Amino acid sequence: MNLGLRITGDDAFVQYLREYPKVARKAGKLAINDTVRRGRRMVKKEILNQVNLAPSYLNQTRLTEVFATESNLTAAVIGRRRPTSLVRFGAKPLYQPNKTRPGRKPAGVSIKVKNRRTTIPNAFLINLKAGNKDGANQGLAVRLPKGKTPRRRFSGKPLYKNQTSNVWLLYGPSVNQMMTSTTGRPSIIEEMKPRLNSYLNSEFQRQFGRLYGAR
Repeated sequence: MNLGLRITGDDAFVQYLREYPKVARKAGKLAINDTVRRGRRMVKKEILNQVNLAPSYLNQTRLTEVFATESNLTAAVIGRRRPTSLVRFGAKPLYQPNKTRPGRKPAGVSIKVKNRRTTIPNAFLINLKAGNKDGANQGLAVRLPKGKTPRRRFSGKPLYKNQTSNVWLLYGPSVNQMMTSTTGRPSIIEEMKPRLNSYLNSEFQRQFGRLYGAR
């Protein structure tokens, strides 16, 4: 599920298409594409309000637009479906005094996905030679007792093919899940739709009037 926009057949638009097909389709394309650009900005802002991510993470391939053409009056804002590495949520290694020798020893990693920090015991940051599919060169991993798997709130992928050490890379929600989650409130998509549909309709009327007058 992504944020989709289209002009479909209410009576007024059908009439425009029937009587002024070239002008109506061009106006429709311009209105939809301007709305989808606005929708991407709104979605990005709302995700950043809800989740502790760097704005740069949502650029490029993680939150993209598909634009309309005059032959296909549909467009969409698409959120990437790959899980987001937990290292991107402000991961900080923790330490505690070492009672057996001078210095400190690791005490897990803290992350901040939403409003407060959470500590993950036995977690550590690890450099990834080839990076991961999320595009991060560093990952957040956890070493668990044999036979155990990560808690359900985080998705995990085995770090090694031979999991004798039972080490997992941890991931949070994908950008698509951030857009569609309905936990405790309507999803970002559902909240955006009424405002964007209203803007789309008014922008179509404006573009049609401008193009019709310029014929």
